[in-house]
Amino acid sequence: MSKNFELLSRYYQPNGARQKYLLSRGTTLIPSEYTAFRTDPSVPGGESDLRRTVRILGKRWRAVVLFAAAIFSLAAFATMIMGIWWPRYAPQASIEVDPPGQEAFSMDRSVSAASDPDLVETQVERLQDDDLAIAVIRELRLDQNKELTAPHWYAPLLRIFKHRAAAGNIRPGEIVLTSAESAALNSFLARLSVDRTGNSRLITVSFWSENPHVAAEVTNVLVRDFIEQYYKSRYDAVMQSSEWLSRQLEDIRQKMEQSSGALARYQKVTGITDIDDKQSTFTQRVADVNHQLTQAETDEIQAEAYLNRVQLGQEDSLPQVRDNLLIQALKQRLADARAALSQDAAVYGANHPQVQELQSRVKELETATGKEEKSIVESLRTSYAAATARKKMITGQMNDMINEMNKMSQYSELKKTAQTNTDLYNALYQRVKEAGISAASKSSNITVGGRARVLDQPTSPHVALNLAIGLFLGLLGGVVLVFVREGLDDSIRTPEELKYQIGTTPLAIVPLAPGNGNAPPFWRRLRAGMVELPGQKFLLDRPLSPEAEAVRALAASILLSCNSRPAVVMITSLSPGDGKTTLAINVAIALSEQGKTCLVDADVRKPMIATAFAIDEKHGLADVISGAATLQNAVHALPSVPGLSVLPIGTAPENPGAFVVSSKIQELVQELRQRFDFIVVDSPPLGFADARFLSRLVDGLVLVGRWGRTTRQAMLRSLDVLDEVGAPLLGIVLNGVDASSLEYDYFNYTSAAKAR
Repeated sequence: MSKNFELLSRYYQPNGARQKYLLSRGTTLIPSEYTAFRTDPSVPGGESDLRRTVRILGKRWRAVVLFAAAIFSLAAFATMIMGIWWPRYAPQASIEVDPPGQEAFSMDRSVSAASDPDLVETQVERLQDDDLAIAVIRELRLDQNKELTAPHWYAPLLRIFKHRAAAGNIRPGEIVLTSAESAALNSFLARLSVDRTGNSRLITVSFWSENPHVAAEVTNVLVRDFIEQYYKSRYDAVMQSSEWLSRQLEDIRQKMEQSSGALARYQKVTGITDIDDKQSTFTQRVADVNHQLTQAETDEIQAEAYLNRVQLGQEDSLPQVRDNLLIQALKQRLADARAALSQDAAVYGANHPQVQELQSRVKELETATGKEEKSIVESLRTSYAAATARKKMITGQMNDMINEMNKMSQYSELKKTAQTNTDLYNALYQRVKEAGISAASKSSNITVGGRARVLDQPTSPHVALNLAIGLFLGLLGGVVLVFVREGLDDSIRTPEELKYQIGTTPLAIVPLAPGNGNAPPFWRRLRAGMVELPGQKFLLDRPLSPEAEAVRALAASILLSCNSRPAVVMITSLSPGDGKTTLAINVAIALSEQGKTCLVDADVRKPMIATAFAIDEKHGLADVISGAATLQNAVHALPSVPGLSVLPIGTAPENPGAFVVSSKIQELVQELRQRFDFIVVDSPPLGFADARFLSRLVDGLVLVGRWGRTTRQAMLRSLDVLDEVGAPLLGIVLNGVDASSLEYDYFNYTSAAKAR
């Protein structure tokens, strides 16, 4: 977008050809219009990506269809050839790989049932091992099969893709192959396909051959030999382990007997015996002594606490005193006696015999209570002394037992060694028995999921799949090719491209004129972008055709641009073959309807106007300039086209460039102005110097560009040339447009009107 905008800004600078042209038309393009023009969705640079994509595909859909048809035909042809000369039968067999421990008979059921991906992938690689392939080849005598031993060009390529090399896996001295076996091995591994089915534990094995029986037999034998080989390897490993364990078992049995004997002898010497698995006589005795020590310490602490209360005079708070029934009875009687004494003393006085008797009774009760309390306190002191003595005795006994702990430690070590040897012996003995049972059971964690069958139809080529892939690749490649071609195509095809890239709208759009009116539309479309037959007078032959209407529109634009008469109009092109001569002829015919018109053939190098009108050009432009003839003798009036005269080239000069730049050409132009209302000059392309010279003698210049062939760079260079010589540019004509393309569907209106 930015690059195109820079080009647009460049050609709208002051004194530029585009600016002069617009100023001559009374219009200009101010800078504020650049943005609106640049974002206009009607031009390619401003349209959306989706719209541009649809436009490109609509414009070049034929190329997409042709490319897709070619690829589809190629795929169909290749599929047919492969089906006839190279059919493939590839039956499939499946293998289920379970984790170890999941066999039909297994002594170890502790293994997790989850599938190990590494285990399955390992078996996939082992199925493609050279040793297994060689075993199958030798078993089925495949080295005598011409299909496998015959040299094939594809076998080395498939071997490369499979990242395998038979010679690299065969170690010298172990397996020696004949040349036939080596060729069969290469072909065998190239035809073998081993794949894991998704994330499952199933492995699919397939071998293709042109013979369905051979393919099925090889696949089944390969699966069978693989399972047998896997079982044999496991059996050999189990038997080797069993033999080694048997040898180790005798040594461990001897160690077990020695350690058990040492333990028995130590028990006999020390007298230590086991009560159960966790206790012995010594540990039981230690536990009893420890319990007694704890009890003695508890009794001592409790007795000491009671004696402390006695020392504080709190005998009554002792539970032995408080809970003693005798003391409670004495205290009750003492309380009653004191109450009676207090009452009688108040009534009879202190000297009364009854009062004195009560006093004696109170003293006796107090004495009896004191004796009973003293008896309890003495009992507590005795208990405290006994607890202290028992504690000392038990503590001494515990010290003696500590000295015997070394014996117990040695006993524990002997017991542990004996137990370890016994457990190891039992475990090894069990493993030896399990290994023998497992080997005899012939169970395996790899089983056949499904056998390969003899196919009645080949698996390759797959007609529907190949055709679908061919069609898809053809359409995809066609679309990619179209967009690549569109990206590399720098030609001008639409008025919007001309406006956006060059900075001006075309003066007229002329569709492709067919060379033959009876030519079918298909060939007409194929000739789009090619040069039509020079000298066509379609304005006379097909007055209602789209190209005739376009030329009339061009003539009207010329009349509006050239306000004064007589008017000299020059029609030139960027390069030969752009159709300027045909356009000049038909423009002259259109202008002849408005006034006297002269068509001048100034293309000295390729004069075609005289041939187009079947004129005997004895005299022409070259003769008038050289003085060999007068203008009146050189101009030929056309009876078939009233108002139109033709000035052919005449005798071709030897130096065309010097001939045109002669000063007499200017006098001739002035003389033609006096005789005619319109003078149409068919000049050489702008690449020649005489075209540039003639452009300064005319009132207006029409630049012809070819649809689909004229590039933007060529158009810009031509405009620069016209700007340098100061040519009066009227506008640009886009010639030879393919009216069947989507950008020009409005031409169908004229065609429909012609049909009615």
